Amino acid sequence: MEKSQDPYAPQGMPSYPPPPPPAYPPQQAYPPQQAYPPQQGYPPPNYSSNVAPPYGAPQAYPPLSNPPNSAPMHPLEIRPVQQNIIIASVAPVQTIYGPIPTLAYCSSCNLNVTTRTEAYVGCMVWLMFLVFYLLMPCISCIPFCVMSWYDVAHYCPKCSRRLGTFVLV
Repeated sequence: MEKSQDPYAPQGMPSYPPPPPPAYPPQQAYPPQQAYPPQQGYPPPNYSSNVAPPYGAPQAYPPLSNPPNSAPMHPLEIRPVQQNIIIASVAPVQTIYGPIPTLAYCSSCNLNVTTRTEAYVGCMVWLMFLVFYLLMPCISCIPFCVMSWYDVAHYCPKCSRRLGTFVLV
Protein backbone atom coordinates (compact mmCIF):
# COMPACT_ATOMS: atom_id res chain seq x y z
CA MET A 1 0.00 0.00 0.00
CA GLU A 2 1.28 3.46 -0.86
CA LYS A 3 1.92 6.06 1.83
CA SER A 4 0.28 8.87 -0.13
CA GLN A 5 -3.15 7.26 -0.12
CA ASP A 6 -5.63 7.13 2.73
CA PRO A 7 -6.43 3.50 3.71
CA TYR A 8 -10.10 4.40 4.25
CA ALA A 9 -10.59 6.29 0.96
CA PRO A 10 -12.19 4.45 -1.95
CA GLN A 11 -9.71 2.86 -4.28
CA GLY A 12 -8.48 5.08 -7.07
CA MET A 13 -9.30 8.31 -5.18
CA PRO A 14 -6.49 10.55 -3.93
CA SER A 15 -6.44 11.40 -0.20
CA TYR A 16 -6.05 15.15 -0.65
CA PRO A 17 -9.08 17.45 -1.16
CA PRO A 18 -10.19 18.29 -4.68
CA PRO A 19 -8.98 21.57 -6.19
CA PRO A 20 -11.20 24.64 -5.68
CA PRO A 21 -13.58 25.69 -8.46
CA PRO A 22 -12.23 28.22 -10.97
CA ALA A 23 -12.29 31.82 -9.76
CA TYR A 24 -14.88 34.25 -11.00
CA PRO A 25 -13.74 36.53 -13.78
CA PRO A 26 -12.57 39.93 -12.53
CA GLN A 27 -15.28 42.57 -12.52
CA GLN A 28 -14.92 45.85 -14.25
CA ALA A 29 -14.50 48.87 -12.01
CA TYR A 30 -17.12 51.59 -11.85
CA PRO A 31 -16.34 54.66 -13.92
CA PRO A 32 -14.87 57.55 -11.91
CA GLN A 33 -17.44 60.08 -10.77
CA GLN A 34 -17.21 63.70 -11.66
CA ALA A 35 -16.53 66.17 -8.90
CA TYR A 36 -19.36 68.60 -8.22
CA PRO A 37 -18.52 72.27 -7.68
CA PRO A 38 -18.89 73.39 -4.06
CA GLN A 39 -22.20 75.05 -3.24
CA GLN A 40 -22.23 78.51 -1.72
CA GLY A 41 -25.44 78.11 0.21
CA TYR A 42 -29.10 77.55 -0.32
CA PRO A 43 -31.28 80.40 -1.57
CA PRO A 44 -34.14 81.45 0.73
CA PRO A 45 -37.42 79.69 -0.07
CA ASN A 46 -40.01 81.57 -2.09
CA TYR A 47 -43.48 81.24 -0.62
CA SER A 48 -46.41 81.96 -2.82
CA SER A 49 -49.33 83.93 -1.37
CA ASN A 50 -51.63 80.87 -1.01
CA VAL A 51 -49.17 78.90 1.14
CA ALA A 52 -49.09 79.63 4.86
CA PRO A 53 -45.66 80.59 6.20
CA PRO A 54 -44.09 77.97 8.44
CA TYR A 55 -44.54 78.27 12.20
CA GLY A 56 -47.15 80.96 11.81
CA ALA A 57 -50.25 81.45 13.86
CA PRO A 58 -52.85 78.73 13.31
CA GLN A 59 -55.47 79.58 10.76
CA ALA A 60 -59.14 79.44 11.74
CA TYR A 61 -61.40 76.96 10.03
CA PRO A 62 -64.06 78.42 7.74
CA PRO A 63 -67.55 78.44 9.26
CA LEU A 64 -69.66 75.36 8.67
CA SER A 65 -72.51 75.72 6.30
CA ASN A 66 -75.42 73.42 5.66
CA PRO A 67 -75.26 71.61 2.37
CA PRO A 68 -78.13 72.47 0.06
CA ASN A 69 -81.35 70.44 0.41
CA SER A 70 -80.59 69.32 3.97
CA ALA A 71 -82.36 69.75 7.26
CA PRO A 72 -81.25 72.71 9.38
CA MET A 73 -78.63 71.88 11.98
CA HIS A 74 -79.62 72.12 15.63
CA PRO A 75 -77.17 72.86 18.39
CA LEU A 76 -75.86 69.82 20.26
CA GLU A 77 -77.94 68.96 23.28
CA ILE A 78 -76.21 67.53 26.31
CA ARG A 79 -78.44 65.41 28.47
CA PRO A 80 -77.34 63.96 31.81
CA VAL A 81 -77.10 60.19 31.72
CA GLN A 82 -77.97 58.12 34.73
CA GLN A 83 -74.83 56.35 35.85
CA ASN A 84 -74.86 52.82 37.16
CA ILE A 85 -72.74 52.52 40.27
CA ILE A 86 -71.18 49.13 40.80
CA ILE A 87 -70.02 48.26 44.28
CA ALA A 88 -67.33 45.63 44.22
CA SER A 89 -67.26 43.25 47.11
CA VAL A 90 -64.12 41.58 48.35
CA ALA A 91 -63.99 38.02 47.13
CA PRO A 92 -62.71 35.53 49.68
CA VAL A 93 -59.35 33.99 48.91
CA GLN A 94 -59.06 30.24 49.28
CA THR A 95 -55.97 29.89 51.42
CA ILE A 96 -53.44 27.12 51.85
CA TYR A 97 -51.63 27.89 55.08
CA GLY A 98 -47.90 27.28 55.29
CA PRO A 99 -44.98 28.19 57.54
CA ILE A 100 -44.80 31.79 56.22
CA PRO A 101 -47.38 34.65 56.22
CA THR A 102 -49.85 34.29 53.39
CA LEU A 103 -52.84 36.06 51.83
CA ALA A 104 -56.09 35.01 53.53
CA TYR A 105 -59.69 36.21 53.89
CA CYS A 106 -60.80 37.35 57.34
CA SER A 107 -64.56 36.83 57.67
CA SER A 108 -64.85 39.14 60.68
CA CYS A 109 -63.09 42.07 58.93
CA ASN A 110 -64.39 41.14 55.43
CA LEU A 111 -60.92 41.83 54.04
CA ASN A 112 -58.17 39.96 52.29
CA VAL A 113 -55.16 40.31 54.60
CA THR A 114 -51.61 39.02 54.88
CA THR A 115 -51.59 36.88 57.99
CA ARG A 116 -49.48 37.33 61.11
CA THR A 117 -47.83 34.04 62.13
CA GLU A 118 -46.88 32.57 65.50
CA ALA A 119 -44.97 29.30 65.90
CA TYR A 120 -45.82 26.92 68.73
CA VAL A 121 -44.74 23.46 69.89
CA GLY A 122 -46.89 20.88 68.15
CA CYS A 123 -47.09 17.14 67.65
CA MET A 124 -43.99 16.92 65.43
CA VAL A 125 -41.76 18.43 68.13
CA TRP A 126 -43.07 16.01 70.80
CA LEU A 127 -42.77 13.03 68.44
CA MET A 128 -39.14 13.90 67.64
CA PHE A 129 -38.47 14.49 71.36
CA LEU A 130 -39.69 10.93 72.05
CA VAL A 131 -37.50 9.48 69.25
CA PHE A 132 -34.42 11.37 70.46
CA TYR A 133 -35.15 10.42 74.10
CA LEU A 134 -35.37 6.70 73.26
CA LEU A 135 -32.20 6.75 71.11
CA MET A 136 -30.02 9.22 73.03
CA PRO A 137 -31.54 10.92 76.06
CA CYS A 138 -28.73 13.46 76.39
CA ILE A 139 -29.70 15.20 73.10
CA SER A 140 -33.48 14.88 73.42
CA CYS A 141 -33.88 18.70 73.70
CA ILE A 142 -32.79 19.23 70.04
CA PRO A 143 -36.38 19.08 68.63
CA PHE A 144 -37.25 22.18 70.68
CA CYS A 145 -34.48 24.09 68.85
CA VAL A 146 -35.57 23.15 65.31
CA MET A 147 -38.13 25.81 64.29
CA SER A 148 -39.11 23.99 61.09
CA TRP A 149 -40.73 21.26 63.24
CA TYR A 150 -43.02 23.76 64.99
CA ASP A 151 -46.66 24.23 64.04
CA VAL A 152 -47.65 27.70 62.82
CA ALA A 153 -50.85 29.60 63.64
CA HIS A 154 -52.10 32.32 61.24
CA TYR A 155 -53.89 35.38 62.65
CA CYS A 156 -55.59 38.42 61.14
CA PRO A 157 -53.34 41.46 61.72
CA LYS A 158 -56.36 43.78 62.17
CA CYS A 159 -58.67 41.90 64.54
CA SER A 160 -56.26 39.17 65.81
CA ARG A 161 -58.72 36.40 64.94
CA ARG A 162 -57.18 32.99 64.31
CA LEU A 163 -57.63 32.19 60.58
CA GLY A 164 -55.89 28.83 60.29
CA THR A 165 -52.93 26.66 61.20
CA PHE A 166 -50.07 24.86 59.52
CA VAL A 167 -49.52 21.46 61.14
CA LEU A 168 -46.72 19.07 60.16
CA VAL A 169 -48.27 15.91 61.70
